[in-house]
Amino acid sequence: MRPLIRTGRWTWMSVVNPLPIPAEVAGLDASVIPWLKKRDIAVLGSEHAQDAMPYHPDFGEGPMLPVHDFALVILGVHSCDNTNFDELAATAEARNRWKFMLMAAPLSVPGGTGSPLNPIAIY
Repeated sequence: MRPLIRTGRWTWMSVVNPLPIPAEVAGLDASVIPWLKKRDIAVLGSEHAQDAMPYHPDFGEGPMLPVHDFALVILGVHSCDNTNFDELAATAEARNRWKFMLMAAPLSVPGGTGSPLNPIAIY
């Protein structure tokens, strides 16, 4: 399973807030962690770093990005951050098909912990 989370970040930023890093963004709450674990996800993609910001854990001080950190460290899944799913959503809606094969070709970055991707959805 490869959940891709579309929040409308890029549309919102182009209309409301053109700043590159907004202080508040939509995203996942830490309560979804058991759901992600149960489904044995392979890749998690989002238009931010998966988590809603700012994050205010009910249990006091906690990790800044609990979903992002859990997915990377505990689940060991690949994370696609800061993606733009607007065109993908429009294509899926036009085709009335929400399942597709996802291919992504990262650049080779020696010693790097991340890389730009060229994700491709194949219907």
